[in-house]
Amino acid sequence: MNKTLQEIEEEIKDYENENNRLREENDKLKQEIEIYEEENDKLYFETLDKERELLKKKNKYVFFLKTITIEYTCG
Repeated sequence: MNKTLQEIEEEIKDYENENNRLREENDKLKQEIEIYEEENDKLYFETLDKERELLKKKNKYVFFLKTITIEYTCG
């Protein structure tokens, strides 16, 4: 089947339109990924802060227990 020049041009235009649509979709997905990465980073640092606070509390508690134990055994 031989295509006319006009049919080929229309086909090319269709491919270009599809390509543009896919580029737009890809750009939107990249933006979504960026948003999720930012949120992930935020949550990661929030988690680190919470872990740091828990470690501080744990260390205070352990120090307290050691102090009581030393006072009890020595005293």
